[in-house]
Amino acid sequence: MLHRLVMKTNKFRYISSLFLFYAMYAIVAPYFQIFLHGKGLAPSITGIIIGIWEVSGIAGPLFFGSLVDRTGRFRTVLLLSTLISSTILFAMNSSQSLFFIFLLAALFGFVFKPIMSVNDSMISHNLPDPEHDYGHVRGAGSIGFVTVLIFFEVTGIFNSPTPLAIAWGTLILGALYAISIVFIPPTGHSTAPGRKSRGWVAEKNTESRKVTVQYIILITAVFLGRFGFSSYYSFFSIYLQEEMQVANIGLFWMIAVGAEIVPILFAGKIIRGTGRFIAILLGLGAMVIRLIIYSFTDSLILVGVTQLLHGLTFGLLHAACISFINAKINPENKTFAMSLYMSIAWGLAAFLGSPLGGLLIENMGFQNMFRIMAIFPGLGILLITGYKILFRGKGQEAF
Repeated sequence: MLHRLVMKTNKFRYISSLFLFYAMYAIVAPYFQIFLHGKGLAPSITGIIIGIWEVSGIAGPLFFGSLVDRTGRFRTVLLLSTLISSTILFAMNSSQSLFFIFLLAALFGFVFKPIMSVNDSMISHNLPDPEHDYGHVRGAGSIGFVTVLIFFEVTGIFNSPTPLAIAWGTLILGALYAISIVFIPPTGHSTAPGRKSRGWVAEKNTESRKVTVQYIILITAVFLGRFGFSSYYSFFSIYLQEEMQVANIGLFWMIAVGAEIVPILFAGKIIRGTGRFIAILLGLGAMVIRLIIYSFTDSLILVGVTQLLHGLTFGLLHAACISFINAKINPENKTFAMSLYMSIAWGLAAFLGSPLGGLLIENMGFQNMFRIMAIFPGLGILLITGYKILFRGKGQEAF
């Protein structure tokens, strides 16, 4: 009974911590582009800066992921990353030098991006059944995200916020998250001292080459999807302000993240029922649908309804990828595997896609940009479908 009580208490700490991190993320994700736009930067420059932020987010998770796998210092990495991330926007706001802003954006991405993958790995190391229980804890993050946006919607304090207001919001919520990190129980070494790693693949999976190929195919398909969908993450807020004449962008982000709560909370059951392949296919297909709708509609209602597909484009797709890593990859290498997934499929995709999106907006407008970028998640669908067809003939599981 005591052990069960400790497990429940620790689970509550993880839930509280993720709630506060994604409350902070509710400012960074929708408003970082508004922060840059508020400084008077052109869309192409904004795209370059976001691209720098994302590409430094490739190196950061890989560096800190490897460090955590070797040392088990989850809390130290999270605390250091949070303290820097919470204060860096003040320096960016006070600077008029593009070179200095580029450097700060690189540092911001390097320390902020690892927080997500390190959190996911820490949860996976400590939950009794991470493959199926991950969503129960991660869902608290989505609730935290939505809670902040609801607060902004009700109070109106973040209607057309200034860059300084965005910096203060990030600092306040970042400080609360940093306090929660102190109460997270230590995780310990991923690999016990004196014990050699068992290799990349989990012990129950003997076909290492097949799992490695599956992992590469998975990352590549999600990379293609998020390359195209970087147009949403980098420019959707500006699109709402300039194209749709929306002052309060938080409502549309709130709808999107609210829609991901149920798929994440019940990800284990959903993926058990559909299989990882169908979950990934649904996520990539929903990306294509969302971008196509943004490319032709002038209806705010339809844009709002389309935001509900975020439950598939992020919630179910991300949960399926984490499920694959939890099921197939050794505990000693989980943090690195999750960091590599986040770095390539998220960071590199955004680094390459954001500048392209900015150039397309300046030369062809928002609608043509969304239309062109919808091609890439379609390519991801073709890739995983082709792989599925190949392995169906061999009687093997694709993912």
